[in-house]
Amino acid sequence: ESKVVDKSLTDNYEHSDILRLTLTRQDEFLLKEEQVKTVTFSTEEGDMGVFPGHQYKIAKLKPSAISVEYADGTVKKYFTSGGFAHVNNEGSCDVNTVECIPFEDLDVAAAEKNLAIASAAASSAKDEKHKAVAEIRVGLLEAVIQAVKGSH
Repeated sequence: ESKVVDKSLTDNYEHSDILRLTLTRQDEFLLKEEQVKTVTFSTEEGDMGVFPGHQYKIAKLKPSAISVEYADGTVKKYFTSGGFAHVNNEGSCDVNTVECIPFEDLDVAAAEKNLAIASAAASSAKDEKHKAVAEIRVGLLEAVIQAVKGSH
């Protein structure tokens, strides 16, 4: 099933109180046209909240939390390693991620242990390639820890 849908950037759409959110991880749907109140995430330009009727925008996601709030006030959080958000002016938002994990599946203790290992690997790397890979791991693990600890 294709995740790509043609939508007009210039058509006027009737305003809705519901945002239709599609959240994907590579080729897998985590949420498909889910009706939500809002979704928030961190982009290269800063934090962004999307409500129904938001103007058209494409944004590159940073490794961070994605927070989905439903009409009843329930909030579901995910961690993404990055991706893109396509905010459509007709009341939908498509968030396409490389990796996206529900917070309840994250283990902070394991992330902290792996952060120590990755930091040591970055410090002792024998060449630039190995150092760069270790530094990417450090940055990602720091973001996971910050996102989960910041949500409590």
